[in-house]
Amino acid sequence: MFDANCLIKDIVPRWPGAVHDARNLRQSGLHQIMEQNLVHDQHQYLLGDSG
Repeated sequence: MFDANCLIKDIVPRWPGAVHDARNLRQSGLHQIMEQNLVHDQHQYLLGDSG
């Protein structure tokens, strides 16, 4: 994960590169934050592809 200034904010090095992005997201703290609707800043977005 990185911010608008392209600074890295989070790295999850648990799995090799062949693991699907969706699995990485589900296992991350970010997923829990988004699922619990804990992001209250209206100017934050999560971008992703169809995976």
